[in-house]
Amino acid sequence: MRLELDIGNSRVKWRLVSDRVEREGVTRLVDPQWPDASVDALWISSVAASEVNERLSSELEQRYGCTPEFARVSKECAGVRCGYEEVSRLGVDRWLVLLAAFQRGKGVPAILVDAGSAVTIDLLTANGQHTGGFITPGYQMLQSALLGQTANIRFEQEASAQPFGGVDTASCVSSGAELVFAGLAHSIMALRADFHEQASVLLTGGDALKLFEYIKSEPRVECLPNLVLDGLSLAERVTL
Repeated sequence: MRLELDIGNSRVKWRLVSDRVEREGVTRLVDPQWPDASVDALWISSVAASEVNERLSSELEQRYGCTPEFARVSKECAGVRCGYEEVSRLGVDRWLVLLAAFQRGKGVPAILVDAGSAVTIDLLTANGQHTGGFITPGYQMLQSALLGQTANIRFEQEASAQPFGGVDTASCVSSGAELVFAGLAHSIMALRADFHEQASVLLTGGDALKLFEYIKSEPRVECLPNLVLDGLSLAERVTL
């Protein structure tokens, strides 16, 4: 049994795989709860700090008795060519999403959106060339930035976004974040028109559904929650 882990900035997605996916789940990055299983391989994608990776590696190795294998970005893998000159500076999660998308839709260009703590947008040509990307704050980061960078915007708990604006600070902040996300979703569609009208738009990450709600009626738009893990599985099979 193989345990695959997608370690983000605040949570960990995991799945147990044999010849198929047996179980999957999500746990917190702080004090994570690992699945009970007999595991003989640990494959990891992580964007966490090095000290966090070291702590989790030790914890996982002690629990399961095998050494974790961390995915790395390379200049080329599984038909995809990295667009960064310094490939080590590309987030491994973005790289794995590129691999998964190319494997899934060979011959079809794609715009890949990973909506987590930050939102990353990457462009992939039909022949596997990563042409570049964008990074913008995620939904929660938009709100926390206001709390951290202003003196008078304060509230005790989150409130629901309102279609015509809030009537208290909490709902105003939520409504503002929703408005920005709506604009981002429509900007992605405008980007597709400029990049390639037939490109697929693939959304993944914890807040992918928020973006998907605004553009779900558009053709060739899909929400695929496990693209990082799918890319991890592909990368490890290719390199091992």
